[in-house]
Amino acid sequence: MQPVDRYEQLLQAPLGRYFAGRQVLLWCPDASLLGVTLWGCPGEDDVALLLGLLDFPHHPALTGGCDVVFDARRLERVDAEVFDTYVAALQRRHDSLARRVRRQALIRPAGIWGAVIAGAVPVSGAPAPWAVFTGMGKALAWLGRTDGSELTAQLERLTGPFIDGDALVARLQAVLRGAELRLGLAEAARCLGLGERTLQRQLAARGTHFRAVLDAARAAAAEQLLRESDLKVELVARRSGCCSGEHLSALLQRQRGAAPSTLRRRRQPRGRVGE
Repeated sequence: MQPVDRYEQLLQAPLGRYFAGRQVLLWCPDASLLGVTLWGCPGEDDVALLLGLLDFPHHPALTGGCDVVFDARRLERVDAEVFDTYVAALQRRHDSLARRVRRQALIRPAGIWGAVIAGAVPVSGAPAPWAVFTGMGKALAWLGRTDGSELTAQLERLTGPFIDGDALVARLQAVLRGAELRLGLAEAARCLGLGERTLQRQLAARGTHFRAVLDAARAAAAEQLLRESDLKVELVARRSGCCSGEHLSALLQRQRGAAPSTLRRRRQPRGRVGE
């Protein structure tokens, strides 16, 4: 799946894409599956994204109906007012969702919150057959996915930086990747809903700055392409947001202490990425 830097882009063309909010990841690997991953304590902004997602099953790209995964394993707390807002919206759309959603898999957190969330499903009037799980693998297997292991691993890579690292930096990285690593500071701040100076201050408080985050994201993208494809260095540079092969070489020397050719020799056997 590829990132998008604005929620509207996901709404317009969802297939094979994902969008990261403050404490929510919305993802759509193909026309048969929609997913929501939540962590921490989602606020009003996150719930606003979820409310928009309730209309997603009616997207023209999903005309055949779809399954839904709601991954709440890492929820720490749910604000009662926020929860009531979501349930009320779900109930209002019950009949229309019942015509388009085939099955729902809820992945619950451990402990009391898990019991509360699992118990809320029948109360909210689920629009389709549903089941509760404690792990992504079993949920995807129940939905009949044959790519469960691969999809689970990909989702772990996508959510890891948000959950295990700094959420602001992870969101900024996702925004940059969604714009093909070519955003400037002002544009990135706008995508994050922040002022330019506010973003600079918040990054400085974390001991970093915009250029450092951008360079790290470009180096990571370039290293992946070098190890997993046969693309020429100039093309890798362009796909990584660099203006030339020389620019890329200098970046990798700073970030990885190695030239592109050295990183390519460390490659693992993988499928080819086409030009």
